[in-house]
Amino acid sequence: IKLRARGTASLVEVPSETPGVQEVRDVPHGTVEVNWPKSAALGGETRRVLVYTPPGYERDTARRYPVLLLLHGSNDTPDGWTGVGNVNFIADNLIAEKKMSPMVIVMPNFYSVPSGRPTGGSTFYKYLLEEVLPMVESKYRIAAGRDHHAVAGMSMGANQSFDLFFSHFDLFS
Repeated sequence: IKLRARGTASLVEVPSETPGVQEVRDVPHGTVEVNWPKSAALGGETRRVLVYTPPGYERDTARRYPVLLLLHGSNDTPDGWTGVGNVNFIADNLIAEKKMSPMVIVMPNFYSVPSGRPTGGSTFYKYLLEEVLPMVESKYRIAAGRDHHAVAGMSMGANQSFDLFFSHFDLFS
C-alpha cells in the first residue's frame, strides 16, 4: 500500500533475480533526513522536506555537492520518492557504479496550499526559492552557482520543474 496526499494506492513489487538499480544492494548507503521548516510563504505551515545526502557525506566535510530539487507528482508526497521510488537506493547504486556523481537530493512537499490540494504558481516558487533552497544551502554543503543546481520532477512536478528551470536560468542548469 502506498500512502498518497489523498488516500492510498496499491502496488505490486516483482523482484528480479539480480537486484535492480532501485533495490537495496550491498553498497555504501547515503542518508535521508527529514526537515520540518516552518513556511512564511505558506501562511506559517510547517512542511516536511526530505534531503538525501550521499555515502561519505559526513566524513568529507570540505566537499561541496551539487543539488537536485526533485518534485513529486500530483496526489503524491515527498515520501513517495523514497518509500516507493527508492530514489535513495537508486542514487546509492549509481554512485557505487560510478554512473552518477554524488549529490544532495532535496524532495520538498510540493503543494502551495494545504497538502492534498494541488496548485502551483508563484506561492510554490516563493516557498521553494526563498525558503527551501536557502534552508538547504545553509544546512548542507551545497556547491554554489547554477552549474551545480538542477531541478526535475514527475508528472505535476515535471511541469513545475520545466517552468521553474526556464524562468530561472540564473539558478539552474
